[in-house]
Amino acid sequence: MSHDLLKKFLAFNHDKKLFSKGEKIGLCVSGGLDSVVLLDLFVRIRDAWGLDIVVLHFNHKLRADADDDADFVAALSEHFKLHFECGQQEVAHIAEQQKISVEMAARQCRYTYFDDIATILDLDKIATGHTASDQAETVLLHIVRGSGLNGLRGIPLKRGRIIRPLLCAQRREIHVYAIARGLQWREDSSNQDEKYRRNRVRHTLLPLLQAQFNPQITKALNRLSESAGESSLIMKRAGRKAFRNATKHTADGKIILEIERFLAYLKSLQRLILQQILDESGHDPRILSFSRFENILSFLRAQQSGRTLRIKENFSIMISGRFAIFGEVSEEKRHFLIINKGPGRYELWNGLFLEIKEILKPLILKSKNRESEYVDADSIVDPLIVRSYQDADYFYPINGAGKKKLSDFFIDEKIPFYDREHVPVLESAGKIVWIGGLRMDDRFKITEQTSRIFKLRIGTREQKNSF
Repeated sequence: MSHDLLKKFLAFNHDKKLFSKGEKIGLCVSGGLDSVVLLDLFVRIRDAWGLDIVVLHFNHKLRADADDDADFVAALSEHFKLHFECGQQEVAHIAEQQKISVEMAARQCRYTYFDDIATILDLDKIATGHTASDQAETVLLHIVRGSGLNGLRGIPLKRGRIIRPLLCAQRREIHVYAIARGLQWREDSSNQDEKYRRNRVRHTLLPLLQAQFNPQITKALNRLSESAGESSLIMKRAGRKAFRNATKHTADGKIILEIERFLAYLKSLQRLILQQILDESGHDPRILSFSRFENILSFLRAQQSGRTLRIKENFSIMISGRFAIFGEVSEEKRHFLIINKGPGRYELWNGLFLEIKEILKPLILKSKNRESEYVDADSIVDPLIVRSYQDADYFYPINGAGKKKLSDFFIDEKIPFYDREHVPVLESAGKIVWIGGLRMDDRFKITEQTSRIFKLRIGTREQKNSF
């Protein structure tokens, strides 16, 4: 039987391409049955495969005999002449501090340590001892919690450099192998404690399903996991495409979502879009629970411009017209600069500058573009202010039909709302002179009575002076 598991182990690796000859591999060994078998299998192929094996252990400090587990694994490593590394943390204290379950805190601490030590030791792979039985339990746990497709994948076979080469074997196979090989291992008393949900699934729910519904329930749940993984991969590709189609990034790191385009997708893709927004904004996509997802959907469907929904601290969604802006909660950045009205060049923001030059009459207009404008210099009163737009702004567009709200003008000009605050607005004595690069105000136009003329130009720093 020990030979059968070894063959199965190697065939599984050949099929899934988990590790290769000559690699440096860290084995996560707790001292329990599964991890001791994992260690034994790798030791058996070490020389033939030219593997450099490091034993990794993490002490969660949760049980009185936790130090004995560490000593046991250290002794195993010494027996096989393998390098041994051990990390430890007071997991219960961390769980209390972060207000999370002990199980979640243990997992976070453990994998953080493994990732860190893998970098330090330059490991190619980190192997854990998860089995097909663990996979079945995980899938059941996710089903009970109300998981979607991604949760049905269960424990990933590969994640970064972490591999799980024992997902090919059930726990009973592992146990038979250990007996046949004469292996010794540590029994974790907490594995019998049914205050933990996983233990209730392991000792109550899974045996019930096996006895009364399907004797091959573990294999069936593993097939479900594999199928869900393939489907999830297809969905993720579709989700990335939908994300690119429905969003764009701003210069200051925010993500803009076009609401109607987003709402046209199926819910499954909507969830993937929101998860990618969270991920690219530096937040864990797993915070998108069912209730939070539904709350965000309701908020986006309402499409009430100006409203804000806080997702978590320093991260929110703000509705602006047909768009939703995702980003950190902060005061909206506004530009404001006071300058003399006289000729010169004035640095603005985002690489822009304003040039003012006095032009003598009679005025000869050169080929005109939207970057420049000619105004009555005497109608401008000191000081000239250059700023971002404000909600109450209005002006009288030249060649227009009277007074117009600046927000309506931006809409007509199809200026995206996330670019509007960067458009220079020139103001004199409380009146808008020019929407830089777009339209001047009729009250500052040149007339027959004009005696002095200013040419105004908005440019970027790489442009040469046109005067």
